[in-house]
Amino acid sequence: MLYIVRMYRTFTIIVLLFLVACGGRAPEAPAAADPRHHFTEAEKLRGQPEHLPLAIWHYERFLDAAAGDSDLAQDAEVARMQLELCRERYLNRHETGASASEAASVQALTTRIRLLEERTRQLGGWIGRLERENRELRQALLSTQQGGGQPTGK
Repeated sequence: MLYIVRMYRTFTIIVLLFLVACGGRAPEAPAAADPRHHFTEAEKLRGQPEHLPLAIWHYERFLDAAAGDSDLAQDAEVARMQLELCRERYLNRHETGASASEAASVQALTTRIRLLEERTRQLGGWIGRLERENRELRQALLSTQQGGGQPTGK
């Protein structure tokens, strides 16, 4: 029974925090899953320090949805820059009120996240190059087999 009461209290607190984060209004449903919805919401929220986490979330969702869409490339570049600025503002805001050890911990985590993001980009590039090389080798093998000859080993 005590567990249920604690869960209810936790749920109530989460709901209240959500309402405070939304300014007391229910969030609007995205229009037909348009990725620009996240971009416009993030643009609205980025100027409000208390809503920076929500702006960061919207920018990240927009960038996920805009990946590979040439129509959204310009907005994606703006979103990347704004996302970086929002992250820095959010971290700076919390570092000023945090102790030195907490600030160092946040800085270490931020550095680690940036290193992991860079590593992910590198690995993505390598995977892309390997996929292209694989396609080229398969095409060469197919053309060799269609030509009637057998592939020669080196």
